[in-house]
Amino acid sequence: MIDPNGLEVQVTVARQAQEQGALLIDIREDHERIGGFASGSRHLPMSAGFAESARSLSPSLPLLLICASGTRSLHAALAFREAGFAAAVSVAGGLCAWRAAGLPMQFPGAD
Repeated sequence: MIDPNGLEVQVTVARQAQEQGALLIDIREDHERIGGFASGSRHLPMSAGFAESARSLSPSLPLLLICASGTRSLHAALAFREAGFAAAVSVAGGLCAWRAAGLPMQFPGAD
């Protein structure tokens, strides 16, 4: 599912891992989600603080971290790894790559 030796996965691999039970976490800020977000993602913005986010998750869960372009999520993956989340990875290219690949999106207020 997720290679624990790698820090990034491609969006198609991330989607497959999500379908197999990995948790997709959108670390973008509230205002960034107005334009849409990856379907099924959980919102834990970076501004909420790492410690708070880590407390709400099980270290045994595979984590897929996504931001706009993959830079912030790569830093977040490193922080989660250092905190004992061995299967935390960044989604390469972030939401830009997710959207470009035609993967499922959700939009606020489109219930």
